Amino acid sequence: MNTIQYVLLGLMATSTTGTFAQASFQTVGYLAGGNPVSHALGTSHNGSTVVGYSTVSFAGIVGFQWSSGPGMTQIPILPDTNDYLPYATSPSGRFITGTHGSGGGPIGFVWSNQLGTVAIGDLPGGKRDSYLSDITDDGYGVGASSFAFSSTGAGLFRAIQWDNVNGLTELPLPSANDDQFNSSARAVLSDGRIFGKSASGAWLYSPDTASFEMLDGAGAMSRVSADGEFFAGETTIGGGARAAYWTRDGGLTPLPLLDGHSFSNLRGMSDDGSVIVGESVHLNGIGNDRVIWIDQMAPIPLTDFATSLGIDMTGWRITAVSGVSGDGSTIVGTARHESWESGHLEGFVLTIPAPASAGVLGVVLVAFRRRR
Repeated sequence: MNTIQYVLLGLMATSTTGTFAQASFQTVGYLAGGNPVSHALGTSHNGSTVVGYSTVSFAGIVGFQWSSGPGMTQIPILPDTNDYLPYATSPSGRFITGTHGSGGGPIGFVWSNQLGTVAIGDLPGGKRDSYLSDITDDGYGVGASSFAFSSTGAGLFRAIQWDNVNGLTELPLPSANDDQFNSSARAVLSDGRIFGKSASGAWLYSPDTASFEMLDGAGAMSRVSADGEFFAGETTIGGGARAAYWTRDGGLTPLPLLDGHSFSNLRGMSDDGSVIVGESVHLNGIGNDRVIWIDQMAPIPLTDFATSLGIDMTGWRITAVSGVSGDGSTIVGTARHESWESGHLEGFVLTIPAPASAGVLGVVLVAFRRRR
């Protein structure tokens, strides 16, 4: 089903219920005791929980969680640690994961109400460095950890899994030679399969059967839909990065660019792949735009998209986009208002209405005509 069909169904639903979800743009504030700076990096499946970091004078960079009711609260820090960067949550927001500084390198951490803040540790033999890319509502996470050093002294990384009972352990790899090179696990699918990459290429691993499906041509992809059918990431074209997607039938396809732009970067994708956010890079490297791609059609600058929803964006400048919720309803990043003092930045939450409004239909039609 294409974007226009989704929007029309939304309008039909609205005519039945007589209600609209309210589109909104708001900033999350910042923690007291530091600079007026915050960055929103990730969000739960429905956008109800947002995570990111702020600055506090006594602890440096600290993590926060935010929701529209309680607002911003700090994630507790472990002794002798600093520089907390929470960037992902489990679907419900029950678990939060990110990295923190500890003993000379970033180490992955997990936080929940039940566990508190827990460092995941790292594999022996490498530099002190680990992270989780994804975590489920059961507290099962996948990612990578340094396990050795390259000939130039850089850390080599191995795909890992983690839970609070078994701790951090290596994941199987599709080839015996893969354990001499970098590998990583990127996501846990809805059916429990794991999306990862190694020297052999991109793959889906099924823990139940201990089997791999190799994804030929998807080695540059970093995100996957919940059903394992749609992949997105970045490829290299003409010496620069280009946001792209990959499917088994269609192979690798670059996402469209804004007029006058040469490259693009991908920053987030909804669980079904219908909403992708990122940056479009101007030919001369000046005036880059934060954009949204809907159903892989032409990109729309986020400020224009928000305005089309009836949101007053006067004075606002979106300086970074970091992600989109699994259901595609919430986009997060960093923004600045022209009335603020120099250096003042705050994480933002852009909520997209559902059912969809006529404003969304209009902007999608414009994008569709532009691409045609």
